[in-house]
Amino acid sequence: MKTMARLICALGFPLYAGAETLTLAENQKTDYVIVNTSNHEIDRQAAEELRYFLNAASGAEFKISETPGHKNIFLGTGIEKKSCRIQNKENDLYLNGSGTNGRLNAVYEFLETIGFRWFSAYGDIRIPRQSKLTVNTGEICKNYPFQIRGMQTAFLSRGIDSYRKPVALYHCRNRQNILLSEYPGIRNARTEYRPSIHALSYYLHPGIHHRRLNPQLKWIKEQNYFKKHPEWFPMNEKGVRYPHGQLCFSNLELQAELTKNALGQLEREIARTGRKDGIFSMSMNDITYQEFCCCPECRKAGIKYQHRGAGAYYKYLFDFCKTVKQLYPDVKISAFAYLSAIYMPQNLEIPDNLIIIFCPIYSSFIAPLEQEKQQKTLKCLQKWIAAKTEVWYWYYTLPYPDRLYLTCPPISNLKRISRDILTMRDMGISGTYFEHDSSGRDRSGFFELQSYLLLRLYRNPDEDINHIIHDFTDFYYGKAAPLFREYLHEVEQGCQDAAKAGIRSVFNTCDFPYLNPENLNRWSRKFDEMEKLASDNAKTLFHVKLARISVDAAYITVTASPENRQETEMKIESLEKYIQTLRIKHKYPFDMTRFVRWKKALERKLNEKK
Repeated sequence: MKTMARLICALGFPLYAGAETLTLAENQKTDYVIVNTSNHEIDRQAAEELRYFLNAASGAEFKISETPGHKNIFLGTGIEKKSCRIQNKENDLYLNGSGTNGRLNAVYEFLETIGFRWFSAYGDIRIPRQSKLTVNTGEICKNYPFQIRGMQTAFLSRGIDSYRKPVALYHCRNRQNILLSEYPGIRNARTEYRPSIHALSYYLHPGIHHRRLNPQLKWIKEQNYFKKHPEWFPMNEKGVRYPHGQLCFSNLELQAELTKNALGQLEREIARTGRKDGIFSMSMNDITYQEFCCCPECRKAGIKYQHRGAGAYYKYLFDFCKTVKQLYPDVKISAFAYLSAIYMPQNLEIPDNLIIIFCPIYSSFIAPLEQEKQQKTLKCLQKWIAAKTEVWYWYYTLPYPDRLYLTCPPISNLKRISRDILTMRDMGISGTYFEHDSSGRDRSGFFELQSYLLLRLYRNPDEDINHIIHDFTDFYYGKAAPLFREYLHEVEQGCQDAAKAGIRSVFNTCDFPYLNPENLNRWSRKFDEMEKLASDNAKTLFHVKLARISVDAAYITVTASPENRQETEMKIESLEKYIQTLRIKHKYPFDMTRFVRWKKALERKLNEKK
């Protein structure tokens, strides 16, 4: 028995079916008390979550106490080298976790063992209601392979205040521990100081930029540096300075001003958060060309550090890390390996307080990393890891459509995603940053399924994705689930075939061979059948209709031409009414200004001359 328990603990598998059981509640009564001795808000949240869900499953009234009773569920910490451990001793149950959210993670792991699932951020929760609530005895250990587990939440809730907390709670319940909107009981495992991305333009604003001025940096008096110091900004091939792009990092005066402003913001963030162990961003701007700067000194740095794109930047960044290390030994500096800066420089010692966030935005959005044409990205990543750098992976799940597409068209990418997460785990990546923004607001296509899959796989990359898909779709699409899976399989096969064919796919590519009128029309008819199958359940029918939007919108885009103007306009009008009905009936927050922009883009296409 002890050998089996150790094996289960090591592998993180659920207990075998023949295990003995504990009865936690029966006939809406319980003898168990939830024992929590910590007064920390996260630990109180763990106890409240456990009480709430056990009550919902059993109908019994579980109590929370600081002192043990006759039978107990103890919440605790203190385990080493494991994320959480579930075990019993006689009639008591022990839920222990490690780290900031240790008790909380242990509670959610335990609830999953008895059948709970948090499928979406919009109340799609599976509660296993039982008159007799039992759990297997024995020991279960889980060890999450990624210390940092993040998926974009700011984009999901942008502009919709009522969704921010439910979205954060959904991600927290699925063990996300960074990029969360913080509320009482919801806290990120590591504090990211503000601003957290593309920060350099905020510390030294050019006055003209594709980004708005960050309100957190209003304390910096100068807000138009380019006007006074054009020499601090990049030079193009023609020898002309320009205010967008990156900075001229070989300029010593620029370095001094940037360091002064960045350290000033760091001091303010430490005072605001009360934390001296956070992460401070020195990430590059979200725009660049082949080289950060073409001035002679920057080009010399490019040769010296074998990095034509960003040699001077990396030299400055590494020196800044050393400066911060002397002032704040526990602060980490994060920076993007992104665009032309994705390659690791040479002849420089990488600081031990640096976190590199690897962002291969120009890699394929449909082919896995290990595929032939992705080897360049993979080798680049391997060099960063071989340098013993702490590496987080900023992973792009879906492309962003141009204005001819209302939403991201049907792109499943499930096997690519699952394969790449395994690769990240096997390479020793310590953090996952999933940019799952495309379709985040409209929830169309496969967005909800992809979200749930990502959140499960970063906890266990070896989990069977077919089981996850069936579990999710059966709950989410009800009677329409088998037909939805047929549709999913066809789209997935189309994605894989396109990847194998070596079709170029970057962040704004949506034109793939399988997205042709014949397939899209056939899938639309499938959705007619799915809507009929789901018609007896309003919520399930809503889910089917959400998934359908991407198919019908893509069909309109693909078939639009001057020759079929009248048909296209009729379909646009029909889809607009379809979405408006969902907005009214389900308070669906689809941004109709996007619809207006889409109509205008299609109108231009319809007016094109042969």
